[in-house]
Amino acid sequence: RATFLSPDIPYAREHDFAEVLRMHEVLVVDDVTRDSRVNQEAVRIYGTHSFIFGPLMAGDKILGVMSVERGEAGAFSDREIELTRAAAQRIGMALSGEGAREDVQQQLTRVNLLNQIARAIAERQDVESVFRVVLDTLEREMPADLGAVLSYDTGTETFTIAAVGTKNYSLLTELGLSE
Repeated sequence: RATFLSPDIPYAREHDFAEVLRMHEVLVVDDVTRDSRVNQEAVRIYGTHSFIFGPLMAGDKILGVMSVERGEAGAFSDREIELTRAAAQRIGMALSGEGAREDVQQQLTRVNLLNQIARAIAERQDVESVFRVVLDTLEREMPADLGAVLSYDTGTETFTIAAVGTKNYSLLTELGLSE
C-alpha cells in the first residue's frame, strides 16, 4: 500500500479509503494525476493513470485485491466496474473455498468469458453488433440451445426480440418467433 498510495495520507481517516477498509467496496480512481491519495512515484514506475481495486473477500476477511489498471486517464464505465466487482467476488469465493460446489477453473473461465465480452463490446459502437458478439461468445462458450436479447417497452409492457444467436437460429422459427 505504501508503495502505490501516498504514505502521507492517513488512510484510516480518509473517506474513500476508510470506506474500502470498512465496507469492503470497489475503489475506482479515474485520473491518478488529480488524486492526491495516489503516490505519483508509483504512477511514474508502473505507468498507471486510472484503476479499479476490487477486494477479494472470504466472509468479512480481505484475502487480497484484484487490480484493473489503465495506462491512460479516463472514466470506467458502470459495466466495467460491475464486471470487476463480480469477478473479485467470484475469485474471493474460490480462494476461500465457499464456492466449493463449483470448480475453480470453471469460475476463472467465466471471468475470462466476461473479459472477452467486455473487450468485444468496447470495440463496437452499434448496439446490434454488440448483441451479436455477446450472443456468439455465449453460444460458443456455454451449453445453450438458443441465445437471444430481448428489449422491453415499458409503455406497452412488451418484449421484442432484438437479436438472436446464430448457433440454433432455426429453433427460433420452430418456436414461431422472429427478430
